[in-house]
Amino acid sequence: MLLSFILTLATALPALASGDHQVPTPSADNLSAWSSHILPSPSEVKHEQIPWLLKFGEGVQAAHDQGKPLLFWAMNGHPLGCT
Repeated sequence: MLLSFILTLATALPALASGDHQVPTPSADNLSAWSSHILPSPSEVKHEQIPWLLKFGEGVQAAHDQGKPLLFWAMNGHPLGCT
């Protein structure tokens, strides 16, 4: 998604610099193009397919039962660094 935004911006910059200021606007004709540009692709939402566990004890038990390691991710503060 970020890559497509950067590519879109990179292709739009020469047009903006030349004075050709055609700004695309959403309409009924280009709705599918806009939605495919805005909505995340299936590869960008793969994390939603993981059966996440919200309780640490359940994760420890599941990891033990399956013989797999456990990733415990803890943080302090706002996830975007805005404290």
